[in-house]
Amino acid sequence: MIRGKISWDGPVILVHELPIDIFQELKNLKNGAARVDKLVGVFPDEYKLDTTQCPSFIEHCTNLSSMFLQTCGDQPVFKQIRDNVPPGSQIKISDIWKNEMYSGSYNPLHQHSGLLSFIIYLEVPYTIEQQIEIESYLDPRKVKNGFTEFIDPFTHYTKFFPVSPKMEGTMLLFPAWVKHVVYPFKNCSKPRITIAGNVILDHGDEGEEHF
Repeated sequence: MIRGKISWDGPVILVHELPIDIFQELKNLKNGAARVDKLVGVFPDEYKLDTTQCPSFIEHCTNLSSMFLQTCGDQPVFKQIRDNVPPGSQIKISDIWKNEMYSGSYNPLHQHSGLLSFIIYLEVPYTIEQQIEIESYLDPRKVKNGFTEFIDPFTHYTKFFPVSPKMEGTMLLFPAWVKHVVYPFKNCSKPRITIAGNVILDHGDEGEEHF
């Protein structure tokens, strides 16, 4: 039994409200080594996180990933992967990191490695209404400041997620090949803080590429 509300947005994105205790465990994580060399986007602060310091989240995310794969297992891409992965392969959270994005920061179109990826919103310091007010000369429907856009190359599913304080504590889980863009927000002195990570199927052969 997985704690916390779960819903689906389209065929490939699982939307999950993390239980309060697990969300707090993540908020309490200390920043590890800076990962500036790993940055895809334009923002100053990305930090590696220690998976041994969040055991409840790791167990929770592993169970959630298992449920995701069972639900989506009949989709063609997942079937092809399943048919080519050795029996006994285990779901593993390969790495997690923290992003601190400031006003004007952005992440261009990119995708992650592994089988699944996730984004967790820890702190969102602006509202959609504030961002719309900044662009008052535009039709509000056109304002995408601070949004995250997802594009699945296989199902052609596209989704804009309006990121606001309501998203704090929300986890988005999706196939690693789903491309996404993080648009910049404006006129806010505090950072937006997220945690991201990748999930693999580990078949234990050293030197082999894992899904």
